[in-house]
Amino acid sequence: ATTSAFHIDLGRLDGTIVAVDGNPIQPILGRRFGMAVAQRLDIFVTLPREPGAYPVLAQREGDTGRTGFVLATPGAQVEKVPSRAEVTAPPVDMSLEERLVATVPLAERP
Repeated sequence: ATTSAFHIDLGRLDGTIVAVDGNPIQPILGRRFGMAVAQRLDIFVTLPREPGAYPVLAQREGDTGRTGFVLATPGAQVEKVPSRAEVTAPPVDMSLEERLVATVPLAERP
């Protein structure tokens, strides 16, 4: 969204951020990531071998509103995911940005 910050919650899935705003970074592992306004994250997700349904949700900071999608194996039972979380999401902070390291840093210049 161009005017909202979100928390991306991979639930039971492990994820690896490999790029931010189209720029490759040193991989960052996790299951929950803060995402700033208008930011884009490229996240590789590791799916378990066992069948199942795996919600991937985005919850707006300061709100209970959320959206997302469900990755499901064939024949998996997909339960309805409420559009409102049980708790309000905290503000998105700078903790992700503090961990970002470009794989190809910009050249030094005066």
